[in-house]
Amino acid sequence: MTNIAKHGMELLLDPSSNKSTAFTEAEKQAFGLVGLVPDVTETEELQMQRVMMQLAQKNTDLERYIYLINLLDHNETLFYRTIMSDPARFLPIVYDPTIGEACLKFGHIFRQTRGMYLSIERRGKVKAVLKNWPQKDVRFICVTDGGRILGLGDLGANGAAIPIGKLQLYTACAGVPPNCTVTLLPRRTLEPAAGDCREARRVPTRTGFSPRRRHASDTSRMVFPVKSGTGMSPPSSTATVTCGKVGSGFLAGGDFNSVSEESVCALKSTGAKSSTESLSAPVPG
Repeated sequence: MTNIAKHGMELLLDPSSNKSTAFTEAEKQAFGLVGLVPDVTETEELQMQRVMMQLAQKNTDLERYIYLINLLDHNETLFYRTIMSDPARFLPIVYDPTIGEACLKFGHIFRQTRGMYLSIERRGKVKAVLKNWPQKDVRFICVTDGGRILGLGDLGANGAAIPIGKLQLYTACAGVPPNCTVTLLPRRTLEPAAGDCREARRVPTRTGFSPRRRHASDTSRMVFPVKSGTGMSPPSSTATVTCGKVGSGFLAGGDFNSVSEESVCALKSTGAKSSTESLSAPVPG
C-alpha cells in the first residue's frame, strides 16, 4: 500500500500523491477515498491510454502543452510516465520549441502557479518570502530573470515557463524528485528593459507588472541569503540568486537579460555544481 500521510480530498488535490482512478480498494478504505473516486481501480497503462486519446484530440502543440501541464497539476506520476513513454515526441512539446509560444502566451494560458517570483519590490524581504516555499529540502534551483527567452526578448514574468520546463526535464530525464526543485524568477526592473518583447507586454493578462523602471544603480545586485532553517537550502549554505552562489546542490541559471561578471565568478567560485546557460553580457541599449 502506498505510504501517504494525507487523507481524503487533501490527498486527491495533491498532485505528488494523487493517483486518481489508480487507487486500490485497500487504499480507498485507508485514505478515506471511498465515494470520492470511481469504484473501479485502473492501471497506469489504462490511464495513459486515456491521456493519449485526449492528446490526439488537440490540434496544436500549444494545446497539447496546456493539457500536459494541467495533467502535471493533478497527477505528477502520470505526467512523467507519459513524457518518458516517448521522449522524442513529448520533450519538444513540454520544452523547446513549444515553450517559446507558451512563454509569449503565458499570461493567457496561466492556470496554476509554480515556482517563486521575486521582484525588486521584495528587496530586503527575500528571506521572509523564501520561507513561504512549502518544501525545505530543495536541491535543484533554476533561476532566470526572463530577459533573454529563446531570442524573443525580455518577457518578464512570462518567462517563468522556461525554468519550470527545465526542471521538468531534470525530473523526466535524470530522475530528480520534483519536490526537491524550485524555480526562481528575480526581476531587477519592474518594466522590461531594452530588448523587451512588445507583443507580450501588450497582452492585458500578462503575469508581470510595469509601474515604473528602476535605475540600474538601484538594481545592480540582488543578493538573496538562504541559510539552514530559514528556507530552501542544505545546512550551512547560502544561495545568492542572480548573483549565483549556492553552497551545495545544483543551481542552474539561464536566459538572463544581464548578469555581471562578478555574479558569474561568485557562482563558479563556490564549488557547487552549476549550469550557466546564456550568462552573457547585458543586452545593448
